[in-house]
Amino acid sequence: MTTTDISALTAEEKRALLARLLAETPKTGASARPRSFPLSFAQERLWFVDRLEPESRVYTIPMAMRLKGRLDAARLARGLDAVVARHESLRTRFVTRDGVPAQVIDPPRSLGLRRETVANAQALAARLAALVDQPFDLEQGPLLRAALLAAGPEDHVLAVVVHHIAADYASLGILLREIVRLQADEAAPLPPLQIQYPDYAAWQRGRTADLDAELDYWRRELADAPDLLPLPTDLARPAVQSFEGARHAFALDRDLAAAIGRLARAAGATPFMVLLAAFQILLHRLSGADDICVGSTVSNRDRAELRDVVGLFVNNLVFRTRFRDDDSFERVLGRVRDTAVAAFAHQQVPFERVVDALEVPRTLSHNALFQAMFVLHGAEPAAGRLPGLDIAPVSFGNRAARFDIALDMYEGEHLTGVFEYRTDLFHAGTIDRLARRFVALLTQLTAMPQAPLGRLDLRLDDERAADARRNDTARALPDEDIATLIEARAAARGEAVAVVFEDEATSYADLDARANRLAAHLARHLPQRGGQPRIAVCLPRGTDLVVALLAVLKLGAAYIPLDPAHPPARLVASVEDGNAALMLVRDVAGTVPALALDPPCPLIDLAAEAEDIAALDPVRPARHVGPDDLAYAIFTSGSTGRPKGVPVTRRALLNLLVSMAEAPGMSEDDVLVAVTTPAFDIAALELLLPLLVGGKLVIAGPHVVYDDAELARLLGARGATMMQATPSTWRLLADGGWRAPTGFRMLCGGEALDPALARRLLAGRGELWNLYGPTETTIWSAAIRIRPEDADGAAVPIGMPITNTELHVLDRHLQPVPPGVVGELFIGASASAPAISAGRT
Repeated sequence: MTTTDISALTAEEKRALLARLLAETPKTGASARPRSFPLSFAQERLWFVDRLEPESRVYTIPMAMRLKGRLDAARLARGLDAVVARHESLRTRFVTRDGVPAQVIDPPRSLGLRRETVANAQALAARLAALVDQPFDLEQGPLLRAALLAAGPEDHVLAVVVHHIAADYASLGILLREIVRLQADEAAPLPPLQIQYPDYAAWQRGRTADLDAELDYWRRELADAPDLLPLPTDLARPAVQSFEGARHAFALDRDLAAAIGRLARAAGATPFMVLLAAFQILLHRLSGADDICVGSTVSNRDRAELRDVVGLFVNNLVFRTRFRDDDSFERVLGRVRDTAVAAFAHQQVPFERVVDALEVPRTLSHNALFQAMFVLHGAEPAAGRLPGLDIAPVSFGNRAARFDIALDMYEGEHLTGVFEYRTDLFHAGTIDRLARRFVALLTQLTAMPQAPLGRLDLRLDDERAADARRNDTARALPDEDIATLIEARAAARGEAVAVVFEDEATSYADLDARANRLAAHLARHLPQRGGQPRIAVCLPRGTDLVVALLAVLKLGAAYIPLDPAHPPARLVASVEDGNAALMLVRDVAGTVPALALDPPCPLIDLAAEAEDIAALDPVRPARHVGPDDLAYAIFTSGSTGRPKGVPVTRRALLNLLVSMAEAPGMSEDDVLVAVTTPAFDIAALELLLPLLVGGKLVIAGPHVVYDDAELARLLGARGATMMQATPSTWRLLADGGWRAPTGFRMLCGGEALDPALARRLLAGRGELWNLYGPTETTIWSAAIRIRPEDADGAAVPIGMPITNTELHVLDRHLQPVPPGVVGELFIGASASAPAISAGRT
């Protein structure tokens, strides 16, 4: 086995290699103590990480103290050297012998405290950051470096940086305490250490069999634990985590801190358990996961001889909480308390052995077993004083993150916290909201510990206000129905071109007259029966289709749009379930011959009856319709295999058209190219919106729609200013090299718009709009103009609600979720369907 094979070792191979190392260790007396030792389990894990990421600073831990007053720098340097000489872990290097890692203890030597001058606070911060950024070489050492930075004659900062493999955070306190003691009285000896860290490592390796019973607890407790916490992230998770991180500090007020203490006492718990339970509830509500694993640490210094030893004693524990729908904070806290007590009783098992025993799948994208960490610390080092010298801690952060998210809470005069997070997953603003959300959640939980968790609102005040503003879409609609409004527009536009299909251009006046004649013809053939009649329109894209839709609306009936290219069985099912009184076709024998032989209802063939229709007087028909009468009933592909009918009222359709006329916007100066089959509900916008605003409708022929070159030529030749299409059609155009001209509006909907396609479409000079909505809420419920920054994330936003529409993202308890959190979209609108049927509608 060579050193290059180390990263590929399995857990069994690692144990075998370390057993070899132990077997090779000479069995000598205490007077001949060896200088080479096996690694502890925790050291072994960090050694492996270093082999995989040798330049990483993720396991660099820093400490800095400001020393104000008369400083004896030489004494400080000697004191630091004495502390390093006292603790073997600070003189340890990690070498590889035959592929096996071992720790080697070097003899004491001077650390060589570096002394530098910094001009100002910015220079100090830059120097501290540089100390952290410099990687350690575990094989060459040393694994501790220090610098004395002079900001003034009586203003110094002592910065100490150590690799985590040699020390834990409790060790920093030991270092500081001993350095200060030697600075106060260099001659006073420090009490002798009874044990050194390498001895502990060898002892830990020798008692692995003693921990098997405790290991069984962890096997049971973490069996089938989730691999990954599905917390929503701002950025897509990279295949290999970078460990780049940042920190965000926050504080709890005195009243909230006191409430946490009172609740802990009343529940027979500790503040740690209260804060851990609250953090797990936060993760549960934000992720939607019911099984939450959070890591924490224990010092593992319960033996008196270990309390003053510098080394990596800390161990990770996993606290697992499973949530139920009827949970209250009181119930969850009880379970967390019991889990914590059991975990602390089995804390001696090295975390690395737990991971190996569970055979957790390894991945470079996230940590094993847990990705969220919670630690409650005692008070941070307080300001101290020596004769002529004031000592205070200096904020000195490591710009790295070991976990997706970590919450460190600090007890003291105030209860404060720091979120450490991976910057390749989260933006700073998201973590700021997370901190404020945690404080708000704690406030609710301590005030109402018996309330169901499902009733808690995790939104912040500004988020509630933003939701209210977003859904403030109410506005009055015109009193007239759609047909009346289009008739008025036709009267105003007269001879202006309304519809273009191939070489045929139809003016508004001619379109209105043709629709009036057809309405009169239909009225003659409608059966005399009560209720609003429904007329199936089975026509290909063309001017006849537009005339037919207008005629049905003018008549006060509702249309059922069908595509003659669809299978006859589907057409028949839609006509029968839609309860159509008539069916409009053109050349039925040539287009849908199956229906000619056995029509599901009386047919009106526009080709066969053209002379009869043309002979009628083009008088606008009288109609008596209300806003709740139907405009159309459309049949979509049902999940049962039979088309599902969705009826749409005239108010709902008018609301959609009025809203779309405002945003994305359309006026009489616009030219819209229609490409959608009439059986797809979005075709109603294409065919009716231009007529409502007095613009021009250009209908693409069936052969044009599927040919990128022909479609691009049509857009250019007709001077198109906008088009609505699915992402598939826009991708067809983009693949052909088409780019939107200045001012062109691209309306995209019907399928999810992926960011890559959005970026391609934005490469032109036009506007890209993403539209979203189910058929049941009348075509579109939301719209947004996509900017370049909107296409940088994992998904493109669906936008804001249209007129008279509300959008609410709710969890399974029907509570609103905060921004970025996964939930179900609930749409409230005057545009919603009055009824939905898989059969008759």
